Amino acid sequence: MLASQRALFGEFLDYAGLFPPARLSLDDAIRNYARYRREPEAWMLARFICPVDRLNELEPYLEGLLRDGPPLRVAALGQGGTSSAAFLDNLRRDLEAIGQFRECHHTRVVFECFETRLPGDMVGGGQEGRAHDWLGRAAEVVAAARLGTLPRFFELPSSEDCRSAARSLAAALAALNAERRWAAPEAKGADADIPRQGKMSPDELGATACAPAGLKLRCGGIEPGAVPSVEQVATVIGECAAAGVPLKFTAGLHQATRRLDPGLGVYVHGFLNVFAAGILASALGLEHDEIVAVVEEEDVRQFQFTEDFFGWNDLEATVSEIEYARRHRVISFGSCSFDEPRAELHTIGLI
Repeated sequence: MLASQRALFGEFLDYAGLFPPARLSLDDAIRNYARYRREPEAWMLARFICPVDRLNELEPYLEGLLRDGPPLRVAALGQGGTSSAAFLDNLRRDLEAIGQFRECHHTRVVFECFETRLPGDMVGGGQEGRAHDWLGRAAEVVAAARLGTLPRFFELPSSEDCRSAARSLAAALAALNAERRWAAPEAKGADADIPRQGKMSPDELGATACAPAGLKLRCGGIEPGAVPSVEQVATVIGECAAAGVPLKFTAGLHQATRRLDPGLGVYVHGFLNVFAAGILASALGLEHDEIVAVVEEEDVRQFQFTEDFFGWNDLEATVSEIEYARRHRVISFGSCSFDEPRAELHTIGLI
């Protein structure tokens, strides 16, 4: 295994077996996840994605199926809301439920991130100040729930002006992340289990009031119209990279490179494309057209892995740059299948 492959694909998949198109029962999904944790490719697996309103269904598995292994790593999925007011009310309820569940099962479960979808009126036509205000209120709700060290990812709402929405949200998140970076001394004691949260080091976690918040990009779905264009995907990656905002991906990324999906009748995106674009944009500050070219690449042979670097065409990122980008910029992607991405990487010889 090359160092660049390990750095790029390590813990890059959050398992979303509960969601379409797999839509498994919780029993099947959690048993799959437990099995994947014991298999040779377990190093590629990250979190189990679970809706907040189904957390209690995990309880019997924590003391049974998962009792003897490491704590269950959870990405908690919030309710979102159709309006800003509903979003904030649901956020309070979601965080209260997470806090209660974590208090009851803190030795058997680790909440590594919280994800929720933003309502359209929180963005509002490129009004950066409006986005900053609403996201600031959300951060206050998180702080009040004593979950400030839990990384949050806000799913970008559908918008006709993707560039404006991505830019205003990324700028607002970057500003809020900077404002809330340093903790008051008493904040350290608010979360006694801080060192277990996320990928930040204990020293970093002890010194921060609020973990960085990021964006979440939906890359596909079960309908052709759910697949965003190359331009849209590249825009979000570029805006997040420029603002220094973490980014997660979800939906539609079952195969490594972009290709025509015969079932949907449209081209779908590849997980290697979006991670490569995010890593190279982070390392090299790519222009928009360069990011577009990486996202639309269909030939896997154009991606090179060595012991020292990863590259696409003549663009290269060192292993340390890959590791930095994976930790701070392109975090993971949610997939209802672990088998398909794993099989794809074996087939094309990348693992």
